[in-house]
Amino acid sequence: MPSSLLFWDVDTQFDFMHPAGKLYVPGAEAIIPNLQRLTSFAVQHGIPIVASTDAHLETDPEFSQYPLHCRAGTLGQKKVEGTLFPHHFIIPNRKIDLPGDLGCYRRSSSRSRPLTCSRIPTQILF
Repeated sequence: MPSSLLFWDVDTQFDFMHPAGKLYVPGAEAIIPNLQRLTSFAVQHGIPIVASTDAHLETDPEFSQYPLHCRAGTLGQKKVEGTLFPHHFIIPNRKIDLPGDLGCYRRSSSRSRPLTCSRIPTQILF
């Protein structure tokens, strides 16, 4: 696969994707099988995966506009099954030193290796 490909996965979390979620998007559960196939394809073909997820604290100012959702560490904050793989890591939402070329993480393994970048209120998963 050309190195110019990237799979960008945004907020595929229980609270958004499932009818029992706190900020459910109507009909979102219908695309879960497609998201799982896309994620699996990306991993199998070495396509880098970047995924963002909400990870709110209870004191997040966003809750003055929206209901409580995707609170860090809750079921609602978890990604839907099949969109997160065991070999990921979290990049915190604070100043840290990153290598100039994040592609080095992909090269460190023969398989695509999702990276996880955790930010409050949003996580970026690589």
